[in-house]
Formats: sequence, structure tokens, C-alpha cells
Amino acid sequence: MKKIITILLALTLLCSLFVFFTACNDTDDDKVVFDNITIKADGELKILQLTDIHLTASEYETVADLRAAGINLGPVSNITAWQRDRWALRTVGELIEEAQPDLIIVTGDLVYVNPFTQFLTPIGHTDNLKAIKLFAEYIETFCIPWAVTLGNHDHEGDYTREQIADYLCTLEYCIFQKGPDDITGFGNYIINVLNSDGTYNTALIMMDSNSYINADDHTGSSGYDRIHENQIQWYEESLNNIKSKYSLNVLPASLLFIHIPVTEYNTAKLIYFEEIRSGIDNPDFTFHEGVFGENNAATCTPFVGTYNGNYYDGGKIFDKIVELGSTKGIFVGHDHANNLIMEYMGVQLVYSKSIDYIAYPAPDICKNDNFRGGTEIILKDKQAFVYNSDTQTIKLINYTGGLYAAYKAGN
Repeated sequence: MKKIITILLALTLLCSLFVFFTACNDTDDDKVVFDNITIKADGELKILQLTDIHLTASEYETVADLRAAGINLGPVSNITAWQRDRWALRTVGELIEEAQPDLIIVTGDLVYVNPFTQFLTPIGHTDNLKAIKLFAEYIETFCIPWAVTLGNHDHEGDYTREQIADYLCTLEYCIFQKGPDDITGFGNYIINVLNSDGTYNTALIMMDSNSYINADDHTGSSGYDRIHENQIQWYEESLNNIKSKYSLNVLPASLLFIHIPVTEYNTAKLIYFEEIRSGIDNPDFTFHEGVFGENNAATCTPFVGTYNGNYYDGGKIFDKIVELGSTKGIFVGHDHANNLIMEYMGVQLVYSKSIDYIAYPAPDICKNDNFRGGTEIILKDKQAFVYNSDTQTIKLINYTGGLYAAYKAGN
């Protein structure tokens, strides 16, 4: 692993030939906050999206260690959470080494310290911040700027989403910002990508897709939350502010990074299977590549319906995206085995491959690398972003490390 880190530090220096990062806060020498990214002349910005790392920070290396600590094992797998964490971190490192990115974006669920995990693969603690730190301290060693959006599992444990957000703001290479206090969520912020001549290229929009609709009343599992109306208003206002600041004729091109897929991922899925059944193409939909690998091809999108007397519509961010015409692609995680690129209403809907070695299907998820990997996104100097399968402006990366097989073979 030390060798990997050494290689990556060298690669990071090479990457600096093509991309400038501009700090927006020069008053604190211990904290580097990257606000603008400028692509050098004729260069490109390579983004690596990672998602659903699901670390636990368990200290119990073996099942015997768990028993000795008096921890209730339940139907425990012989492969401990400690071992799964190491595989996850190694996978992250090898993907970074392969991609050599200029920027890393992690779309949520860095950790998985919840009761379900404790039952199937005991961890021995409920300190979710400890698990966040395990990931953050590791990825900081690569000296590559990285951004984060929070997932629905990151706050499960002893620390709240705001406390996690406060910690992320202290890191040297982490671009994370808490965002405005008067809108829902933590981590609503924008990274500006500029061309070599200072003109505007693309807005990288990070938004908190929140967690569960009952997150505040703690009444039990009820369904996934959505992007709220005040966040949608912030999205529109921010794009108009960029248009004004950079004297653009139209709204800037943008890409949206969130954890939970918007409801239109499910709409697009239904169109996809209807096309297969009927043989009739839908003009609003194009399937590019990948698979719906979840059980019954499920898409775990925001809750739509009535709960505790309140109606939830699943959120209307996609309607605003289509209306404004700025956002060219949405990049999500959450549904680990859905790994694909499709286009609906002119917007690329991307399900990234995930890292997860512990969540589901438990406890054997660590044995299957089919859905494991990441996503590369390429932005080019003075060129508008469009999906192109030939030049691979969006590319699903397959991880083929075979760590479980090597473990079983004793390597």
C-alpha cells in the first residue's frame, strides 16, 4: 500500500501539468479550500466518482477477537468487518492508481455503522465519525482534491450529519462545504471548472439528497427522502448567479452529484424494460451501457406517497433540471448493483459502480466484484460536455482485483 501511495503522489504531480486548483480561502494556511478549477490549455479534467465505500472502522481482526470481547456474533460471516474495511480501502487505492484523477468525488455512504451491520457482521462500536476518519485520513494521503456528498447511512451512529460535515471542513484536501444555513441538508455547494482562458466550462454541483423522510422524528424506517424545494430554489439561484458573474449568455453547463437517485431513474428504468418488451423505442430515452443488477431491477428512489398524514411527491429537482437545461448529467450511488449510463429527457442518468464489501447482499457481498469499481468523467478545455461513448467522457470502471479469491487462496 505504501508503494501505491508513493506512485500516486508522483502521478498527482504529473496531473498538475493539466489542471490548476485555486484556493478560495487564503487566510488559513492549514486549510486548502479549492473553489475554482482551471483546466490548462488543451488539457482535460479527469474526475473519479467513487461511492458507497461502507467502512466500519472495526478493530476486531478475527471472529475469535470478537468472541473474546464478548460481542454478540449473530449469524456472523467468518470474514470480519475489519477485513472488509481493508479490502475497501485497497480497492479505493487501486482505482485511484488506475484512473490518475485530478479530482475525486465521493457520492455518499462513506460508512456503514448501523444495527443491521452489527447484527450480520459485528463491528463492536457505533462511532460513525471514527469510520469517516478512517476513510478521510486514508484518501488525504494521496494529496488529490476530493469532494463529498453525504449518503443516507453516513449519520447512522453516534454523530449527526452536521457533526460529520464540520469534520470534513477541517481536512486539507477535502473541498466539502456545509453550504447555506437556510436550506435543507449539509453539503450543498458548487465547484467551478474554468477553461484555460478564464471562461466558464462546467459547474460541478454537490447536493445533499438527505436520508429518510422521518429523519427528524425518529419514528422508524419510512422511505428515502428527496431533494427539498428550498434546495431546488438554491440550485436555480446559484446557476443564475454564475451566469451573471461570468457574463454568460445562457446558464452554465453543469453536472449534479448526489447519493440517492431521483425518481426519474425509476421512470427511465420502466421505459427501458417496456422497450425490451414491446420492441418500440421511446424518443425521450436512450440506454447506453450497463446493467440493472439489483433484485427485481429495483431502483431505491425517494418515497412517494402518504406517511404520518403527510404526502411526499419524491421531489421535483428533475423537473427543474429539464426546465433550465443546464445540467447535462446526474451521478449517483446508493443502488450498488445498478451500474449503468442512460439518457432521459436529454439528461445522462449515471449509476456508478460502488466499493461496498459489507452491506448487501450480506454477508457474501465481498465475493462478487461484478458491481465494484467507479466512474470516470472527462471535461475538456473550451469544449462543452457531451456524452460520447467513443471518447469515453463518461466511463464505468470495473474493479477486477479479486481480493476475496486471493484471500481464500491464502495470498
